[in-house]
Amino acid sequence: ESTPVEYTKNFLVSVHDYTGLPWWGTIICTTVALRGTITLPLAIYQAYIISKVENLALIDMPEVAREVKKEVANLALKNKWDDRRTQIVYKRMLKGKWDSLVVRDNCHPLKGTITLWFQLPMWVFLTAALRNIAYLTPYDDAAAQVQYLQMCVGGFLWIPNLTLPD
Repeated sequence: ESTPVEYTKNFLVSVHDYTGLPWWGTIICTTVALRGTITLPLAIYQAYIISKVENLALIDMPEVAREVKKEVANLALKNKWDDRRTQIVYKRMLKGKWDSLVVRDNCHPLKGTITLWFQLPMWVFLTAALRNIAYLTPYDDAAAQVQYLQMCVGGFLWIPNLTLPD
């Protein structure tokens, strides 16, 4: 009964009515279209971000780590720090340098999960919308019954009835 699921259900019904495809064809075409228009560009962007993060880690960070190590060693001698304090300062400075490189290249590692954050809700909404059509929920009116009956005979090959559970 959520708004995104209702919009998804209406979208599926509109595609089915507009194309005249059987329900199995509507499900496949809708899935391919959504993955091609939403998931594919996001996956390409995700690969781009991940490659930028890898370049930072493999190309830029070793040199930065050497510089920070020298700088911290000089500070440790100057301020007479023990090893524990030196390690804490080293890690803190290295983290700061990493953060500045990430900001410079605009490639926060969490951007590498962007496909997940769009694909997962899309899958949940599509699944819930198809379930609502197959179980006549949340509405049991004449239009819903027509959609249900179309799904009963809109299967293919070994799945003739799309409303039955596996």
